[in-house]
Amino acid sequence: MLIANKQIDTLNSFFFNDFIDRMCSYLASQYPRLGSYSPADLKSEVIKLTNEAFDYQIYIEKDLADYIELRITEERLKDISKNAELIEILTYPNRESYIKILLLHDYLSYNIDEDTSSNPTTNEAHSIFNTIV
Repeated sequence: MLIANKQIDTLNSFFFNDFIDRMCSYLASQYPRLGSYSPADLKSEVIKLTNEAFDYQIYIEKDLADYIELRITEERLKDISKNAELIEILTYPNRESYIKILLLHDYLSYNIDEDTSSNPTTNEAHSIFNTIV
């Protein structure tokens, strides 16, 4: 049993490192402006965001990749810790990870600019977010 657990840990470590490497490669190739990150800094940021996504129960690779891409490339998602709406999207109980990603995209589309006259009110946005569970 102990050997099996060590083998599982080794496999998990391999898959985690493989994902991190692929994600860094993808981001560097798709977003040249990220060249301001050194390869080590980009890898560090991807690892940090991966662990953060795990805290929000985002484990599926596609959703994890989408989450990291959004967090690195969208300025409005750089510091989510101060935004109650984003925290609610990510921590709402029993919400599937793909729904969380869809709601992040919705949040971005509803908050395109500072002029909120054409955007739904906060209550409307909350009702939209909370109807998708």
